[in-house]
Amino acid sequence: METIKLNPAGKAIYGVPEVSTEGLRKYGMALLTIAGADDEVSEPEMNWFMNVWAHNVGASNDLIRDWSKFDYRSANLNEIPDEIGSDFPLRSSATLIYDGVHMSLADDEYALEERDAVMKTAAFLNIDKFTVRNIEGLIELERAGSKIRHSIFKQDAN
Repeated sequence: METIKLNPAGKAIYGVPEVSTEGLRKYGMALLTIAGADDEVSEPEMNWFMNVWAHNVGASNDLIRDWSKFDYRSANLNEIPDEIGSDFPLRSSATLIYDGVHMSLADDEYALEERDAVMKTAAFLNIDKFTVRNIEGLIELERAGSKIRHSIFKQDAN
């Protein structure tokens, strides 16, 4: 099985040193499908996916090329999680929901279709609504913390 070593940020976030290449390919497809549920992966969502998430997991140029060509509009979200593979350490259902919500919020809009895709994926993965709401709350808390950090570290214009 071919694997990809996560960079230090990815290791810190996910708690694993490496993942299977094919599992990561499918995981990325699931994220694109969730964020594209409103019929578009917006530029901020794609930037988060390619420049933050893909970087953190150490995605190769081949994977990035595959994701760039992936038709998320015609993908069946219920099939992708099963295709990720049981040997994939990030198969944790909560992790997929966390990343899906995070990507969907990258454009500061959590569209109803994206929220529905998250809930449908969660139901398919046997995650209850309470857990999804907790994940959404965690992400909002993290985003608020980032905004506070940015305002503290921002240079005073005066």
